[in-house]
Amino acid sequence: MNTRKIKYELQRQLILDKSLELFSQKGFAQTSIVDIAKESNISKGLLYHYFLSKEQLFEEILVSSFNSIFKYFNVSDDDIIKSGEFENFILEVFKSLEQNYLNWKLVFQLFTQPELSRRANFILNKNDLAIKFRNTISAFFEMKNKMHPEIRTTYFVSMMLGIAVTYLQNPSEYPLNQIAEIIIEEFIKN
Repeated sequence: MNTRKIKYELQRQLILDKSLELFSQKGFAQTSIVDIAKESNISKGLLYHYFLSKEQLFEEILVSSFNSIFKYFNVSDDDIIKSGEFENFILEVFKSLEQNYLNWKLVFQLFTQPELSRRANFILNKNDLAIKFRNTISAFFEMKNKMHPEIRTTYFVSMMLGIAVTYLQNPSEYPLNQIAEIIIEEFIKN
């Protein structure tokens, strides 16, 4: 990769990082493109060279954040998740919460803002990785002869999100490893 491309990608990532911080602190509606440009040490015009709009920034933050979770979702070549792969996914997500605490805290603050939650759901419902994730988890529950595999998948996702939010509120007091054992027992081993 040439130097110009590397500089471009580094500046682009800096803008995304500063946008996430500002959206989380001030709220999406209250954050202006000028605020983002100022925090990124670039002009407003140059920011538009990297991103067309504030909405595009939000979408890229959302997709990037959730794709970073889906990268732990290593499914064998047949697109069927095995118990060990599912267990490893859960453990990796929890490890990511511990190792990337600040980033996840900012992401969850951003996605819980009322004006963005509907848009976030719309974007995720179109995301190929998110669709594959849900379908694969549903197929796993169906293979285990669980009733209502799609509803069980929604329940699993809700549990994981709830655990993440609760952990982010007070990480030093939260028994994340023990919770992981319970989640694995409930969803994989039973």
